Amino acid sequence: MSDPSTTRAATPAWRRRLAGLLAGGQGAFAVPAILAVVLLLYPTFGGDQYWVRELSLIGLLVLVVSGVNLSFGYAGEVQFGQVFMYALGAYLTSILAVHGHTDIILLLVIGAVAASLAGLLIAIPALRIGGWSLAMASFFLVITIPDLVALTEKYSGGLNGLVGIPVPTFFGTELGANGLFYVTAVVAVLWLACYRNLVTSRYGIVFRVLRQSPILAGSIGYSPSRLKLLAYSLGALPAGLAGCLSGFLNGLVIPDSFGLTLAIGVVAASVLGGVESVYGAVVAAAILQLGPENSLSFHDYAPIAYGLFLIVAAVVFKRGLGGLGQTLALRISQLLVPPGEAAHVVASGSLSAHGADNGHGAPKAAPSLRPRESHALKVTGISKAYGGVQALRDVTLSAEPGCVTALIGSNGSGKTTLLNVICGYAKADEGTVEFAGARLDGRAPHQIAHQRVGRTFQTPSIPRGVSVLDVVASGRFDVDRCGVVASIFRLPRYWRSRRNDRVESLAMLDLVGLAHLADEEASALSLGTRRLVEVARALAGEPELLLLDEPASGLSEEEVELLGSVVQLAARAGTSVVLIEHNFRFVTSISDHIHCLHVGGLLASGSPEAIAADQKVIESYLGQPAQTPGEGAERRAAAAVAAGAEGLAPVHSGTLEVRGAVTGYGDLGVLGGIDLTLAGAGVELVLGRNGVGKTTLLSAISGQLRLWEGSVTLDGEDIGGLPAYGRAAAGIALVQEGKRIFRNRTVRENVVLGTYTLSIGRAERQALCDSLLAQFPVLAERADQPAGGLSGGQQQMLAIAQALASRPKILLLDEPSAGLAPAIVSEVFERVRALADGGMTVLLVEQLAEQALGIADHVTVIDDGRVVAYGAPEKFHDMRELQEAYFGGDPRPTDGPVPAPAGP
Repeated sequence: MSDPSTTRAATPAWRRRLAGLLAGGQGAFAVPAILAVVLLLYPTFGGDQYWVRELSLIGLLVLVVSGVNLSFGYAGEVQFGQVFMYALGAYLTSILAVHGHTDIILLLVIGAVAASLAGLLIAIPALRIGGWSLAMASFFLVITIPDLVALTEKYSGGLNGLVGIPVPTFFGTELGANGLFYVTAVVAVLWLACYRNLVTSRYGIVFRVLRQSPILAGSIGYSPSRLKLLAYSLGALPAGLAGCLSGFLNGLVIPDSFGLTLAIGVVAASVLGGVESVYGAVVAAAILQLGPENSLSFHDYAPIAYGLFLIVAAVVFKRGLGGLGQTLALRISQLLVPPGEAAHVVASGSLSAHGADNGHGAPKAAPSLRPRESHALKVTGISKAYGGVQALRDVTLSAEPGCVTALIGSNGSGKTTLLNVICGYAKADEGTVEFAGARLDGRAPHQIAHQRVGRTFQTPSIPRGVSVLDVVASGRFDVDRCGVVASIFRLPRYWRSRRNDRVESLAMLDLVGLAHLADEEASALSLGTRRLVEVARALAGEPELLLLDEPASGLSEEEVELLGSVVQLAARAGTSVVLIEHNFRFVTSISDHIHCLHVGGLLASGSPEAIAADQKVIESYLGQPAQTPGEGAERRAAAAVAAGAEGLAPVHSGTLEVRGAVTGYGDLGVLGGIDLTLAGAGVELVLGRNGVGKTTLLSAISGQLRLWEGSVTLDGEDIGGLPAYGRAAAGIALVQEGKRIFRNRTVRENVVLGTYTLSIGRAERQALCDSLLAQFPVLAERADQPAGGLSGGQQQMLAIAQALASRPKILLLDEPSAGLAPAIVSEVFERVRALADGGMTVLLVEQLAEQALGIADHVTVIDDGRVVAYGAPEKFHDMRELQEAYFGGDPRPTDGPVPAPAGP
């Protein structure tokens, strides 16, 4: 391998400097600065007066479009109201000028302040409605401009417009055409500089975080409401400046200049130029101004043209012209400098590109985790209900400083709900949460984050276009604060904060083994890596209480081991760590204390060894004992008799084969090569702890999820290429977890909806539905009642009846017992057994292992996306095989790979 220093010497210095400029390095601001100087000198060197005026008008549109970029591209809120602020600035300052107040500096300040206040008022409903509702509300705001002008005709000139606007003055001296151009150019350049400084600072990152997830913004200490207010008020400010200047440039102000066509055009220009591009706004504004100038009939077709702008930008240039230019510049820089020498060529706005030195000293190594004095978390009597579902029931527990406290439990046990209550995302109905001597319950999430409470989420939420280093630095809001003014004007406090952010963030990345990825775009990384980035972000905030929600999901074995050491290191530094994780082996290996939740209540607490041996905990994972093996046979016989008495008609079973199934979600691999065979009538039971791929297997078979590798065949025909509806028509019916029915429709209508994969007539369809309802007497009695009024067990039976209405060959059942009382569970399981005895092939995924074993013909156990055990139900009645798969050990055969399990 060649010496990097030798490579550096081989590349001319000018190429390295040019590559740095193109890639957005420290000197990248020099290029637009030079262009700005050239622009300002244009009239001095005898520039054409036509272009002096055109450049002035382009400058106005640059101000308007860049304001849209701030609120839309960064804060993520679509709004057309920018034109309203533009009109407000124009009318207000022009009216003042007509009444003798012509000083341009004073009028610019008034226009900017008025527009910012208007933006602030618009932001208030935005806090509640947001999205396209806000877009439509602001759209109608533009429509009101002519009406408001008509109401203020005495001052505004009404629909005929305001004329007679005098020439503005600068400290008593009248500004001519060139003078007005200089003012416009200087205002546009200064605004772009301030805008660029803002969006390349910490606030640019947090605005992207807000766009990605307001919840995440709150978790790192920023108030989503205040951020939206800031984005709207700052985004409106340049529109007010532009409005002030437009009245003087045009000599009159008329309402037709601020119509819907301009509103749509501004948004189209923003998208075309790139909503996250500072200088793309300049190109887009030029197109918006010069396009109509070169076509007399443009105004007749403006909406069509702007619509094409939006389509082209969305389909061809997904990040707009600015994004396209940045990509091209980066590729050219990579050609100029060899890969081994290009470490300094990084994405624009990254901490590694800006503020690493800046004359304030090179960054020094920081300790990985500083010792800190933490406090105990005390949760007392917390109860929380969502509608009729009791998510938490009088939960009392604590997490001591310097310890890893784990929360475990089956799906729906209330673990994440409890974390949400602690963090303020859910309000407890009863109980208190205390930390560091302060009550956390009742506070907003960002206020709780100020108490040095760090949080990760089940699904990492990372904004696009942000480097790994910047993502980690965003967690340091409370540790090293830096205000908007300091960020915009690059005050010493900004440089100090930026340097500290870089040092500390690199230390956290080094801690999780990701320092080499500091300059990579975080959102483009694998799921496991993004989880580690999120952990680093939480640690960068120096939390005294660290809440981790399934951080090991999607990580490789090496990454899980690294994560465990990091979590323990945080605890040894004094942090109170609360961990939610389904991987029981990982939990027991790093935890000091474990709390087990079950159906919203605290089931058990103790050391990892005590919890692993607790029979109540084991039963909460595997299900309550229901019967002995002999009782299972008796129940099957009774169910068969009951089915016959109800007239259950025989059905045609199918043969389903799954071979080498590999799939997952996004870049998270879940199934790692599962083989499964179902042949003939019977119940195939799939067991495994939470998160190992049971539901994913059903989704892959039913077509809800595409296979990455492997095949699915039904009766010898490959159905892997069929969509979900095609597989349903072929004979595969899925009953999803959660009793998914149409609650506003009647019971009969729900059953009828299940028949639409069949090509049958109306009479036959009606007869089929009557037959199915007859097989479920409790449903037949309520056939004309809304399904939402049924009990949980009745809704589950209705979901099964709806699936049976398609006359399937294979019935897939996902956790049919979820949320049901024990007596109802037995009734549902009896119905499933009766279906199998009537000739149906059933694939059952179930958490209540012992009860499900009583109706099964064959059992397959999966763990980490692979088959680890299989056999007849009797093999698992002592539960030792299952306990090994769920809680530790490795039950896989040691003499080779597991063969495909035989079907029932």
